Amino acid sequence: MKSKITIKDVARIAGVSVGTVSNVINGKENVDPELIEKVNEVMKRVGYHVNLQARGMALKRSFNIGIVIPTLQDPFFPKFAEYLEEQIEQRGSHVIITSSRGDTERERTIIASLQDKSIDGIIITPSNRDNIEEINEVIASGTPVVQLGRYYHNINAPIVRVDNEFIGKESADRMIVAGCRNIITISGNQTSRPDICRTEGFLDELKNKNPDIECIVINNSDQLSQELKDLLTHNPDIDGIFTIDDPMAMCALKVCFSLGKSVPKEISIISGASCYSPEIQVQELSSFELEPKQMANEAVKLLFQAIDSKKPKIIIPPEVITIDPVFIQGETLRE
Repeated sequence: MKSKITIKDVARIAGVSVGTVSNVINGKENVDPELIEKVNEVMKRVGYHVNLQARGMALKRSFNIGIVIPTLQDPFFPKFAEYLEEQIEQRGSHVIITSSRGDTERERTIIASLQDKSIDGIIITPSNRDNIEEINEVIASGTPVVQLGRYYHNINAPIVRVDNEFIGKESADRMIVAGCRNIITISGNQTSRPDICRTEGFLDELKNKNPDIECIVINNSDQLSQELKDLLTHNPDIDGIFTIDDPMAMCALKVCFSLGKSVPKEISIISGASCYSPEIQVQELSSFELEPKQMANEAVKLLFQAIDSKKPKIIIPPEVITIDPVFIQGETLRE
């Protein structure tokens, strides 16, 4: 009869101590990433399975982490969820991924449901500010929460965000250098801080660097394609379009093509957030990579620090970690 694999066997095969294997299983912070990968690989290869129920009872944890994102339709958020899942599972916990679909009541129900499951912590991208009180109640009950991407300072939870003001300012500077003088700005969700910060950063930089530049601001909507067609038809001098993200930029690109406008020769386009799959792009967009893997890593690190501290402190104002985006030149901006 085949003997049962023990933690000592895993340690021996991996060439590490039993304590190191235990630290990997329990998601401790002080373990070298290479050792974590090595131990996890050995456990998978030899078929070592952790008894999560017994382990959870001993440590008073469920080893379940809740992830709440606003949508699965935007390619950016599923990528976030994938990286979060990878990081969390490396620390020996399971992931419950949910989508609020941008609906306040649904988000509220999800938060309550996750609490009922006695999860160890939540990583959330809040849909709007309507559930601030509910999220703060979760935190006050002792469940750690981390805000990722979208955030509100009234939520007493640490924030991992990208430098959205930089995206707006850098986009304006690059359009000025490209010679754009008549620009359309397509703003996004009027309750989303990232969208607001990108738009305001862009407009402020244009005003500060060259107040003579003409800029038309429109909101994203179901009628965006038709509105762009009308604007470009009646304003033939338009030579630049700045959008909040890739889906809006792709819409602008398709409209330009439909009107026979050459991109970037006649019109330059910059997207504030890269999330589109390159294989479905007609042209590679000039855009900003938001470093979702790095953001996920920082969010998971913050969450597990709070979980391991047993009694997470509420810090006001909450800690903010800002990730620097990376500009991708692409093919839609004149050089």
